Amino acid sequence: QTKVGRYLRPARSDEEAASPAPWGGEGAGPFAIEFDYSYGAVLEQHQHSLQRMGTHRIDSLVIHDIEGSGIRGPGVVDSGKSVDEHLDELFHPEFGGFKALQTLRRSGAISAFGAGINGGSEDPATRAWNREYCLRLANATGPNDRPIDFFLLAEGFTLLNHYFFEDGILDLCLERGIGIVVGGPQNSGLLAKADPNMEYAHAYPAPADRLEKAKLL
Repeated sequence: QTKVGRYLRPARSDEEAASPAPWGGEGAGPFAIEFDYSYGAVLEQHQHSLQRMGTHRIDSLVIHDIEGSGIRGPGVVDSGKSVDEHLDELFHPEFGGFKALQTLRRSGAISAFGAGINGGSEDPATRAWNREYCLRLANATGPNDRPIDFFLLAEGFTLLNHYFFEDGILDLCLERGIGIVVGGPQNSGLLAKADPNMEYAHAYPAPADRLEKAKLL
């Protein structure tokens, strides 16, 4: 499985090369991240992933890094586009990345594709955005087309958080036949060890109310 929506491109300066590359891991090389969800970009990102991984086939692709908050991490050189512009890129009827993913699946180049949704936030606006994004993804195919295959639901379907259930996203998946991949089941570590020094949903230290709930579990 690999991600689409982002390019790893050679850094343009020593400073950029020295910046931490979020989601790329240690030793990711002197690359910066750029985002592009258009048809041609997704096809090219798929080919780049095959080359980097040294394989002839990738089973599934995941639309990643479209966030309602629009927040990007350090080391990311964004295109300057808004979240809405990225969504327009993804869902464009002729030149969108969603159509490219359907093309790859139809051709047999991949078996499935999904989308990553971050659900660790209690913020009502973020949760409402996640719900609308999932609905838009679920509705992006016609009545006779196979829907998106799965949602990678991170941080919001755990022993601590039931946000995806409470907000109707699990019901949507059941209704539409969309699979679920549970991401971040330990809430960044707090469920592995209820300790104030552990992270929660990538926040450090863990919020007091989440820590107390983890201790009760």
